[in-house]
Amino acid sequence: MLTEYVNHPLVKEETVEKRDYQLNIVKTCLKGNTLVILPTGLGKTVIAALLTAERLFMYPEGKCFVLAPTKPLAVQHYETFKSILRLDNRSFALFTGETPPSKRGLAEAKIVFLTPQVLLNDLIAGRISLENVVLMVFDEAHRAVGNYPYVLIAELYRRQGKNRLIVGLTASPGSTKEKIDEVRRNLDIRFIEARTEENLDVKPYVQPVKVEWVEVELSPQFKKIKENLKSFLKEKLQNLHELGFLEKKTSKITFKEFLSLKEKIKSKALAETQPTVETKKAMVNLICVRHASHALELLETQGLTQLKEYFFRLKTKAERPGTSSAKEFLFNEKIQEVFNLVLAYESQGVEHPKTGRLIEVVKESLAEGARRLIVFTNYRETSKRLTEKLNMVSGVKAVRLVGQADKQGDFGLSQREQTEILSSFKEGKFNVLVATQVAEEGIDVASSDVVVFYDNVPSAIRFIQRRGRTGRVAPGRVIVLIAKGTRDYVYYRLARWKERLMLKTVKKIQVEGGLEFKQEYLERFIRDDKLSRLTVFVDGREANSAVVRELVRLGVNIKLQNLPVGDYIVSDEVVVERKSVSDFISSIIDKRLFSQAKSLASTYPKPVFIVEGENLYTGSSTVSAKAVRGAVLSLNLDYKIPVLQTKNPAETAAYLVLMAEREQLEKKSHPTIRGEKKPLSLKEQQEYVVAGLPNVELTLAKRLLAAFGSVEKVFQASKEELKKVPGIGEAIAEKIRKVITAEYRQEE
Repeated sequence: MLTEYVNHPLVKEETVEKRDYQLNIVKTCLKGNTLVILPTGLGKTVIAALLTAERLFMYPEGKCFVLAPTKPLAVQHYETFKSILRLDNRSFALFTGETPPSKRGLAEAKIVFLTPQVLLNDLIAGRISLENVVLMVFDEAHRAVGNYPYVLIAELYRRQGKNRLIVGLTASPGSTKEKIDEVRRNLDIRFIEARTEENLDVKPYVQPVKVEWVEVELSPQFKKIKENLKSFLKEKLQNLHELGFLEKKTSKITFKEFLSLKEKIKSKALAETQPTVETKKAMVNLICVRHASHALELLETQGLTQLKEYFFRLKTKAERPGTSSAKEFLFNEKIQEVFNLVLAYESQGVEHPKTGRLIEVVKESLAEGARRLIVFTNYRETSKRLTEKLNMVSGVKAVRLVGQADKQGDFGLSQREQTEILSSFKEGKFNVLVATQVAEEGIDVASSDVVVFYDNVPSAIRFIQRRGRTGRVAPGRVIVLIAKGTRDYVYYRLARWKERLMLKTVKKIQVEGGLEFKQEYLERFIRDDKLSRLTVFVDGREANSAVVRELVRLGVNIKLQNLPVGDYIVSDEVVVERKSVSDFISSIIDKRLFSQAKSLASTYPKPVFIVEGENLYTGSSTVSAKAVRGAVLSLNLDYKIPVLQTKNPAETAAYLVLMAEREQLEKKSHPTIRGEKKPLSLKEQQEYVVAGLPNVELTLAKRLLAAFGSVEKVFQASKEELKKVPGIGEAIAEKIRKVITAEYRQEE
């Protein structure tokens, strides 16, 4: 049977196989904003490329933006689109964080591939306009929730784009209808095109993926450490029960219960003028619970080395002043025993049983003909250790893929390094890729025959993404390593349950036709037009803050500047210094607070301090509530600077908008940058020169100039003439004459 190919003026001949489901999805996307939910390996990128071709054919002067959350994924899309579309190289542009702003001009580019933070930064700074963008593709669209840049970018596109169209791509939109609806609201989605592996038009292109459990038993050494940690955990939870914060006795709590308990203790502390001994003790106990829970998770799912490193990090933290919880944890008798056991067993070469089983799985898979394997783990330390272990095995050539950030002396990988590693893996230079989360999302490693989960995640999205790295062009195999009786098992079951729930939700959406565009979705996009008349100057250091994003979302005009004083200027008279609670505390300690207050008060008539966050008076173990209140009182009374407290960036932005409305719309006072350095006047320059003489400050310089009439005559005056000026005695006059008359020696 002959293969049919897509025929389009902007698509290269015999490049894209004609698949009905892909073409049908493209047709829907052309009708309006669409969320495409499609299993991994079924060509979401191809759909985006075909849609791009059609939009550029319809709007030859337009541009298409393709957003991807990671740099390797953006590079991958860039290469894929270039291989599909009939356009010259100048039509494609790739912008990531490694591309300096000065080189991010669109010029002749028709299709621009970007990471979201780069685009958002350029939009806030006014370097890029979305007016002529005729298609915006959001890859991994399930990220369009909360404060992720996708949300604000989509809203700015709705305001600026003339011929706009949004398409979101994802293999895993979320486990519940509520989560999918949040994505739909944030991307202004009208249609949903969803397919599962059971759809008839998709089945011919789906490769079977076999999922296998491989269980291991924790060794007696691990079980001994585990019992000590569980005993400590039970003891601390018992303390919390006795202090009245836990209703019933328990030996374990969920993360949700932990967060609830934390809020309960914080609320109690806020209600007290000065936190009581019991409240402080409760918070220390709770943090000890957190440390013990994390230590237990590392032991059960990772190994002794990872647990040891965690203890070392806590030890470093405990050496800092004010970290009583870390000390309480580390110096506990049971934890001391745990630490000693970890050191002893590690020195004896005791490994987590999953490590040995992983090596066996890799050897067996290669012997059975597997060409490429991916091993997923949550922790960098584990990825490093596993790579070292695997490279000791004959026939194994392992390489490690991690993110860009440097963590605890472990250097991240640049975009170029990540791309090179993936290319080498595809080319066969390496046959095992040990990867953290950076390789889960979208990266095309088509030749991976086997995927191994060294550990598990309680997330349907990440479970689906990991599994999707195999079975793309040939049958695949997934091996899940599980330590019996540990969180490995719990997380795996939870991820599978969420996956089944997600598939059920997607099917329900399909039955309903995918179209549920409700009028209330529009409510969040209705803006007050008067806000577009407001302008706020923002210091460049605030550019990436959530406050700025909220101001932009509200429609306020942002002007990024390097401000001499303050963070936000809302009028000719009002300047705002924003500080988080922790920064406010730090500025009291290092005495920055009052020097900043002095600068603000001397530059603008109406300065304002905004302190953002909660627990201002109880959040520090190094600065007392009395000292914090004293600082606030001093700002109000001594410097005449009001201090406003806000809970979060949204509330801070709301205050800034109200200030701007009051100043700019009612008082017609517009932002003005004050405090910048101005050229010195002739008088100031003369005073500056004379004040450079020894023991002569500004007041004395003015007296000298008044007495002699010019800088030249001051310099020509004799010692006796100088002594006639009030404040100039024998010693000062002699020093002045010496500086003026002494021969200049360069070697000194």
